[in-house]
Amino acid sequence: ELCSEYSNLCHGHSSAPIEIRTSRSSRPGLQDDMTQSESERQDFYSRCTHFVSIPVDNVSILQRVSNVQNSIVDKQPHLLPALIDTRQLHMTLVAVSIEKSFENEIFSAFLEEMGTQAKKYFAQSPLLTLSGIGHFDERVIYLKPEKGDLLDRLYDFALDLKAFFSRFPGSSVED
Repeated sequence: ELCSEYSNLCHGHSSAPIEIRTSRSSRPGLQDDMTQSESERQDFYSRCTHFVSIPVDNVSILQRVSNVQNSIVDKQPHLLPALIDTRQLHMTLVAVSIEKSFENEIFSAFLEEMGTQAKKYFAQSPLLTLSGIGHFDERVIYLKPEKGDLLDRLYDFALDLKAFFSRFPGSSVED
């Protein structure tokens, strides 16, 4: 466990819509001490140009995450680079690399097709319970959602997103 305060994280929901974000940043130095598969995955993410995410906008959750982050940094300062500003807190559904020349075509189709799909998956008001904190080799720290119906729906929606983006030339999706 990274810290004992993780149990204070909370039940809450985000009313924010699904977002598509452009992501052209990478974190330097993450390649050290990685296995080949970890390195390949990191290579994909460094080439990743966009990701589809659900932002977390619940003020109570954001404040509690900030408190947990402060506790983590107090106890293990070397983990500071693994944390993100809580204003950027989100749940990534899919990461994709799209060639610039295909962006307009792909995103026009995305808005037409996937908006309808999202309504199917999220007809009910989403309530995702957070059950703790995890990390990827102390490089990325993430909140662990509890297993359940909403997480299953998010997973199914993420699979639909991957299938959608995989149909287009000029895009690649991490498996």
